[in-house]
Amino acid sequence: MDSEAKLACNVLSIVVVVSAILFNAVGIHILNVAKINKSNQIRIIVSLSVADILNCIGFIAQLSVDLSGHTALQSKAGLVIWMFRAVLYHPWYTMFFLLTFDRFLACNFPFKYRSIFVGNAMRNLLIGIWIITMLPAPIYCFLDMEKIHIVYDVYVWVVLDAIFMFLFAVTYGSIYYRKKRSDLQFRHKDTNDDNHRFFIVTTAILVGFIFFAVVPDFTMSILITYAEETSNAAQPGFELWWNINMLIDPLIYVFLQKKFET
Repeated sequence: MDSEAKLACNVLSIVVVVSAILFNAVGIHILNVAKINKSNQIRIIVSLSVADILNCIGFIAQLSVDLSGHTALQSKAGLVIWMFRAVLYHPWYTMFFLLTFDRFLACNFPFKYRSIFVGNAMRNLLIGIWIITMLPAPIYCFLDMEKIHIVYDVYVWVVLDAIFMFLFAVTYGSIYYRKKRSDLQFRHKDTNDDNHRFFIVTTAILVGFIFFAVVPDFTMSILITYAEETSNAAQPGFELWWNINMLIDPLIYVFLQKKFET
């Protein structure tokens, strides 16, 4: 990728992440003031938006270091920023895992689901997830961050994506099976109540994650393994691809859904 194309990708990425910060902030506000039931899905989506905002801020910080002439692997500041940015993706990924698993339980075991997630159970779970998934940050400060960077780029993102794809396949495979087995019952339960709308919203978010996160992750991992120079040159383009995911989430769950209007 030549310098002009790289600059264009960086400029577009900045526009995307700034827009993502604004839209996610507006989305969180709308969900908090909207006259809707603060369901488990709403809590997960709000937490996902918080992760989106933090990841966007992390991208801006890393890009600022890169534009100053120091790449992530050539400066201590760049490595530290990259490390914190990588750790911020832990709760972000976990929100997608949880959103998928939540749909699996709610659609396949509705009565058991209601008995498990009562009161503030989901809120407490989300707090615990943020605490646990952020724990590696101080530990990484005492390790070789260059090696950690390589491990993440080659293995960690791909493993997390593979876990998500497994959960996604099991969840929607089981839902499809139940729908085929009892189509009338499925429509009665999910079309005429809030579950149906949440099902559409969460499905759209998860499909967007596949296209804007899983696909570029696997592609980048292959390039790093077999064509490292190409992967370095294509990095700005992939960053733009990833960052779009931060923007489409609020567009899906708020601005395209009448249910969330105040």
